[in-house]
Amino acid sequence: MVGQLALSGFLDPGVTLALMIVTRSVLFGAGVGAVPVAALTYVSTSTSGEADRTRAVGQLGAVQGVAIALGPALGGLLGFAGLLGPIWLAPAVVALVLALVVVALPRPAAAAHRPAPPRATLKPWDPRIWPFLLAGFLLFLSLGVVLIVLGFLFQDRLGLDAAGTVRLAGASSFTTGLVLIAVQGGVVPRLGWPALRLLRTGIPIAGLGLLALVVAPGFWTMTRSSMVMGLGLALAIPAYTAAPTLRVRDDEQGGAAGLINATNGATFVVRPLAGTALYQLDPRLPMLAGAASCLLAWAFVTVHPGVRRSVPTAPGPRESSACRSPAASTRWARRSVSHPSGLGADTAAVAPPRA
Repeated sequence: MVGQLALSGFLDPGVTLALMIVTRSVLFGAGVGAVPVAALTYVSTSTSGEADRTRAVGQLGAVQGVAIALGPALGGLLGFAGLLGPIWLAPAVVALVLALVVVALPRPAAAAHRPAPPRATLKPWDPRIWPFLLAGFLLFLSLGVVLIVLGFLFQDRLGLDAAGTVRLAGASSFTTGLVLIAVQGGVVPRLGWPALRLLRTGIPIAGLGLLALVVAPGFWTMTRSSMVMGLGLALAIPAYTAAPTLRVRDDEQGGAAGLINATNGATFVVRPLAGTALYQLDPRLPMLAGAASCLLAWAFVTVHPGVRRSVPTAPGPRESSACRSPAASTRWARRSVSHPSGLGADTAAVAPPRA
């Protein structure tokens, strides 16, 4: 509406800019920022086991990838309706999605039969999740510093003009996006690997793709390198997203989802400055920095004592020993004694006290 009023001459440029900041950046940004948090929270509270949750998170990532791929294409097709065609369609799409959520989205069975728990505040430095948040930050940072300069790399390395750069860089990015969608939506659910195995496999593959991009001389080698990077990221990202949710209680799932998405968003602040600054020094530096970031993340998830053991599934909201069954008490006690923070593998069993 602001754009329509501005194009019709009812608003001067200063007022238009102020209103666009309020409507697009603040209001729309706040709403869009809540969507992935809500989606991840729903998936986390609707799944129970590690394999099941990692599979669901991978499928969620694939759906988001499809939306990212189709959105720009649909916006281009709507250009016949004028510059504001996509803008007018967006509220209709949002209304349709809201109706589907209200009518068709089933409520998690656990939430339907359990009273609302006290609100839990989860801190970023919580020992159960901060190692994964750090690994995820390094992973998304390695991706971001490369994506921000990928167009420049195609243009400079292949000697392209602006139109050729848009065409070839877009084709390469689209191909990489297809790999991300296929692996997250198809391969990860079928592998059934634990989250840590996906992390330890995917991160070095992404790093190898970045190193190959350093020396790739032509379009096809650059595209193949990007596809290898996409393969590694598609394996690692669902695992990084699912692992923290497996270590917190049900009433902390919303906080964990918020911290995961905030960690991803923090890289958006760092990567434009870091990527362009490194590229000005040497066009190869962003890829080398990304590979180094992957190496750090891989080393961290391999050697850190809070990460290197299997990921346990936390109990329900503030579940006390008095409320647990003997079997549940045994399982949770087994997890707690395997590592001081309760993060370790099931290495020893402690029987619940007898009455």
